Amino acid sequence: MDKTYHIEMPYLLAGDALCRLMIFDEQLYGSDDHFIRLDLYPLIAPSHMRRHYGWWDIPLKHIKQERINFIFDFKRRKIRLDNQRIPLEIMQGWRGPVEEDGYCMLHISLWDKSKEPPHMMEVRSRALVLATRSTDLPLKQINIPVTDRCNLKCTMCPRQNTEELIEVDIPDDALQSLLRTSRDLSGILLQGLGEPLLYKNICDVIKQLKREMRKDSEVGLTTNATMLNEETAMKLLDSGLNFLYFSVDAATKPTYEAIRVGADFDAVVKNIIRCVEYRCTLGANKPRFMMNFVITQQNCYEIAAFARLARELGIENVTYSHCLGAQSGKMELVNKAELESQFKAAIGIAAEKGFNIYPPPLERTKEEKCFFMERAVILAQGHVIPCHAMAPGYSAKGKTRIFGNVREKALQDIWDQADYREFSHRVLTGDFPAECTGCECKAYLVP
Repeated sequence: MDKTYHIEMPYLLAGDALCRLMIFDEQLYGSDDHFIRLDLYPLIAPSHMRRHYGWWDIPLKHIKQERINFIFDFKRRKIRLDNQRIPLEIMQGWRGPVEEDGYCMLHISLWDKSKEPPHMMEVRSRALVLATRSTDLPLKQINIPVTDRCNLKCTMCPRQNTEELIEVDIPDDALQSLLRTSRDLSGILLQGLGEPLLYKNICDVIKQLKREMRKDSEVGLTTNATMLNEETAMKLLDSGLNFLYFSVDAATKPTYEAIRVGADFDAVVKNIIRCVEYRCTLGANKPRFMMNFVITQQNCYEIAAFARLARELGIENVTYSHCLGAQSGKMELVNKAELESQFKAAIGIAAEKGFNIYPPPLERTKEEKCFFMERAVILAQGHVIPCHAMAPGYSAKGKTRIFGNVREKALQDIWDQADYREFSHRVLTGDFPAECTGCECKAYLVP
């Protein structure tokens, strides 16, 4: 529980949502100088104005007790405070252009307006689902695995957990089918069980996607950064790519090379610096750069050092994720006290140096939720599955659900199938199908 303020809201916002605001600092009761802002963005492809639902400001001068209920009425874009002699309606402070249902990110921030301009004191974030029309959410993002070939043998990779993986590039007919679908999507991630830069036409694919997709859509790519020589780095950054994930997973050479077998730590660091420097010469802030760290027993002692390394390299976003899937049982071996200490230090480094850090939940949630039902994953041979947790190597019990193949049927038609819509509805309402049993993504709220 947060120490200053906290908001309880339903995960599924399907109508008038009963919420509760709790203020734990008595000095804020009835304050004319403070307000709580609810700021709502789509989870996929957010941006400040073009991809924004808007915000609502709750003046704390109306809050004179620790707990107060309110109704969040998204359809009418207003908030109603109920614990008043006369119910108070708060209209939307600014209305963004986004109307679509789907997963969203709610930022709940405390502001001080005693001086101009007002400044944000604290912020909390949580993912929700807007389903004001129905739970039949539109398809917004797909993962395209341009290749299942890889040049490394990382110890925590799902590739090491299966013999079903066939090292192939995506067939051209499957790729062309997905390119035709792309114009209606908000985001595409070029990621699968292989290294995307092994696909020789990767930059051409990115350029074609950018031509086909809406201007506010995004294309991203995840790479192990081993192949980013000068020529490749320049072509990739010139392709129109919106964001680039560097999978690194360690802060020191011994740990890195023990985990990412076949890679050279010094060479990877040099490659990342090359990308940062080339982006600077372009005078641009795109693509956004992120460094990711998959937490294991082997590297958990380098969480804070990883944040420091990322900033030294010029990276503005640092993400951490649990080692889920077939190896998720090993999470219990990671010392929780060490994780808390490491993340506290990492968050302090980010606050001091001014960059973004995204720690994962450290405890299993009591109420499991899934954040994949507006996305689809396409396997290299064209099969469509609902999430990456059902890809080969991720599931310890080999559970999967294939809804079709884009080489035989258009992706949107597969998405609209009755069986796919029923599966999605069950997931969103918490009635998880058998294929979801034991999935750690919903236990740790992986967005």
